[in-house]
Amino acid sequence: MSVISQHVIFINSYKYIEPPDGLWGEVEENGSWTGIVGMLQREEADLCSVPYAMNIERAKVMEFTYPILTEYSTVIYKKMDDKNKTWKVLISCFKWEVYIVGGIVLLIIGLMYGCLIKSTPNPCKEVEIMRKSVYYNGITMAISPPLCEATVDVPVFDSGRMLFSCWWLFCLIMTAIYRCNLMTFLTVSRTVVPFSSLEELANQDVFDVGAPVGSYVSLAIEHDNARPHTARLTQNFLANANIHVLPWPACSPDMNPIEHMWEILGRKVRNRPVPPVDFQELEQCLLQEWQHIPANVIRRLTSSARRRVLACIDAHGGHTRY
Repeated sequence: MSVISQHVIFINSYKYIEPPDGLWGEVEENGSWTGIVGMLQREEADLCSVPYAMNIERAKVMEFTYPILTEYSTVIYKKMDDKNKTWKVLISCFKWEVYIVGGIVLLIIGLMYGCLIKSTPNPCKEVEIMRKSVYYNGITMAISPPLCEATVDVPVFDSGRMLFSCWWLFCLIMTAIYRCNLMTFLTVSRTVVPFSSLEELANQDVFDVGAPVGSYVSLAIEHDNARPHTARLTQNFLANANIHVLPWPACSPDMNPIEHMWEILGRKVRNRPVPPVDFQELEQCLLQEWQHIPANVIRRLTSSARRRVLACIDAHGGHTRY
């Protein structure tokens, strides 16, 4: 607004105001608009610096400038709770290669200590006792430093002391790194975005996709040019509801997954013990049966949209299995 006021002569000062309802703007039954669009319609505001998408309904009550902004789509999704976080974080401090190498080095240290015991000349009484279970003692003494546990078994000869001094120093460094990583993972949560593009968002079946109320996407539908869709009654209803219909060729294959939903819904209504006898009962039956359709059925149909388009392209617009 500062830049606009510098280049437009009649704007000497300006004031920011926000809509009381906090909405972008959607049309009501009486033809009035809510939100920012309603403020422009009622002349409570002169300009709005909002990246509105152009459509016919909004153009009736407001004027658009030439497109001056291109922005990327923003997706807000619910963070998924990691049920395995309580124990998974304990092993995520290092990569799996580190654990494998550490286990191999631990076994090597135990075996080396056993070999040193066997090859020690003029052994004392303690070494003679250790020779009876040489490798067991070596492994148990090698395990104690990584676990920060004390042990009653200590090397009684110089070569063993040198070996375990190096091993204990290495374990002190690694356990300190492990504790630092563990504290970091417990205090800072790592967020992994489950999708990186709108295509992946459309093909996934974990999140239910929606659009903000009053946005262009929430007011647009797609259907083919079948006679029920082009009938005057249908067109008048869509116009009164301010629903924008996407342009569609006159003769084109119908690949909309909603057709399968209508078949499922119609079969459920026909299988009811008591069929509806008038439009009011039919409406209630349709609403009830729609609520009973499992969500995974809807996700499976919507996720097939890409496959439908590819199958239509492969068939050069002809018949497909869908």
